[in-house]
Amino acid sequence: QKFDTNLDAELGKLELNGGIHGLSPFESLPGELTWKIIEFVPDMVFNLRLTSKVIKSLIDSYAQYLPTVPLLNKIMIRSTSDGVEIWMTFPEGKSNLFELCLKQRHILHEMTRHPIRLSHNPHINHYRLELESIPKEDFKRLGECFGMRIEEAMIYSGNLKPISVSSLLSGVKIERLEVIVDELNEEIANQLLQTVEVHEVTHLTLRMQAIEFYDRVSSLLIKLSSLVQSMHILQLEVEGIDCGRKYLLGGYDIDWSPTIVEMFKGKLNKLKIDSDYLGYLTLQGANYLKEKLPNLGAEIWFESNCNSYEHTFTHTVHDCIVEYEDNDFYLKIKHASRVNEPFREM
Repeated sequence: QKFDTNLDAELGKLELNGGIHGLSPFESLPGELTWKIIEFVPDMVFNLRLTSKVIKSLIDSYAQYLPTVPLLNKIMIRSTSDGVEIWMTFPEGKSNLFELCLKQRHILHEMTRHPIRLSHNPHINHYRLELESIPKEDFKRLGECFGMRIEEAMIYSGNLKPISVSSLLSGVKIERLEVIVDELNEEIANQLLQTVEVHEVTHLTLRMQAIEFYDRVSSLLIKLSSLVQSMHILQLEVEGIDCGRKYLLGGYDIDWSPTIVEMFKGKLNKLKIDSDYLGYLTLQGANYLKEKLPNLGAEIWFESNCNSYEHTFTHTVHDCIVEYEDNDFYLKIKHASRVNEPFREM
């Protein structure tokens, strides 16, 4: 990042006029070094701004630039009947810097701050923002306050315009992304692929109900598997479709096992499928996975709903533990080194 040359010029004037000698050691530091110090103590920005005009100018200049420190833990974006609602979660120590970034960008929309204490982390701040419209420029300016990385992002799809989401998250790396879709169509699918690639998503959660183009879902999953390391697919119950049907991702009586095997040939090494339709994975499909997945020669992790077996079993195939428990209806195929590895839910 390039330091604000106007501030460098002001410091230069002070030095020529002899005023530099009246500055404290901290004020006399090079601008870029001061920025680095701010990144270590972001919770102190408002206090530091009160110390002197020079420090105030340095900090305000820093807040005008895209911060290099990751400020935002989690963001949730969902469409509402009136517009869009955004929830943001920050560590308490970084919320001050976020608020300063908002101030410097003159974001005028009302934002409600909800300090919430959690048992595992007592210092978390939540912010809630409601917009009746979705102005692209405001989304872009708000996104500039997030830093370079977000740990978790949740997008509730609906009438939310993809261009606005792209503006909001532009230039941000997302570690874990969850997309919740009532009805997946081709436009949303294309936007999903672009989002996962552009934001370098590591883990993807897909929570879906109906799908318009089930004949191309297999291709979509394989493409996504070439981009992410971990995936969680949740098939929710669809109104009008009995849970006894062999249904998954828009299709009836489809053998998904070849697609699952193909997914593990990409970047993907961890996959969990939770479906309200337990019978989607037939006995033939489950046996295919038991045979093919251990022979990939990779350290895979796989779990899926399955009610095709009557009895519990466990055996080892090529360093993979294959097991089924009739009390929880899950088929599990995992490399021996990952048997005890949990699946982190979002």
